[in-house]
Amino acid sequence: MEHHNFALDIGGTLAKIAYIDHSEPKGELDFETSKGTVHLAHMDSKDIQSIIDFLKSKKFNAPVLRVTGGGAFKFQEILEVYPK
Repeated sequence: MEHHNFALDIGGTLAKIAYIDHSEPKGELDFETSKGTVHLAHMDSKDIQSIIDFLKSKKFNAPVLRVTGGGAFKFQEILEVYPK
């Protein structure tokens, strides 16, 4: 299943990812809405490869990867090639 509804914020310490799918809530921060289950995840910002691997494992697919936070600039060159 490809996910089109996700958000990525890469801050100074943590990268935060929120996405919606139709599975059951798995984490303590996940919750259900009328559009599906919102899942929240976080990881160390400095581990950009783990962030990319996580995005790929969830099959996030969007024409443009939109990222907020200072990491959006710091890792811009690396993120520009995702998901290619």
